[in-house]
Amino acid sequence: MLTTDAKNSSAFPEDNDQAETIEQKKAELLQQKLHIENIDKQEEPEITRAQLSLGKRLLNWRTLVPLAVVIFALLYIARSANVNPQQTWSIIRTANIFFFLAAFLIYYASFPIRALRWRLLLENAGFNKANGVQLPGLWKLVEIVYRAFCQSQLWHRACRAPAGLDRPGTPPHYGNHGQPSREPAP
Repeated sequence: MLTTDAKNSSAFPEDNDQAETIEQKKAELLQQKLHIENIDKQEEPEITRAQLSLGKRLLNWRTLVPLAVVIFALLYIARSANVNPQQTWSIIRTANIFFFLAAFLIYYASFPIRALRWRLLLENAGFNKANGVQLPGLWKLVEIVYRAFCQSQLWHRACRAPAGLDRPGTPPHYGNHGQPSREPAP
C-alpha cells in the first residue's frame, strides 16, 4: 500500500506538474491584478493655476509659431494674388452685416453636426464601448473635424498651386474619361 506522500509524488507525476502550472498561473494573475490596482490608485498630478493661464498658453512658442506662419501665408497669398487692400476694405464695409453673421453662424454650426455624423459612422463601424473603444467627447470631435477640414484645404491649395490651377480663370479641364486633358482650358 502506498502512503499519501508516495502516491502524490510517484504514482501520477503529470498531475503534480499540472498542479504546479496552475499554481504558477494563479500567482501570475494575482500579480497582474495587484499591478493594475496599483496603477488605478495612482493619482494624476493636480493642474495648477499657472498651467491653466490663457496668457501663458497664448505666448507659448507652440501658439506663436503657427500664428506667424498663418499670417505670413495670408500676406504672401494676398500679395501674389494682387489683392487691393483699399478695395477689399471698402467692399467689407458695405457688406450686409446680417448676411455675414448668418453665413458665419451657419458655417461654424455645421462642424458639430459633422462631428456627430462621424461619431455615428465610427460607432456603426464597431468603434464603441462594447468593443472597448472610448470615443472622445463632442467638442473634441468638433476640434478634430475642424482641424481635418483646415488641413485638407491647405493640402488642396498646395497641390493646385504647382499645377497652375490656382490662378483665376483656369479651372481643371477634363478629357473624355474624366482624365485631365493636355489641351488648354477654354
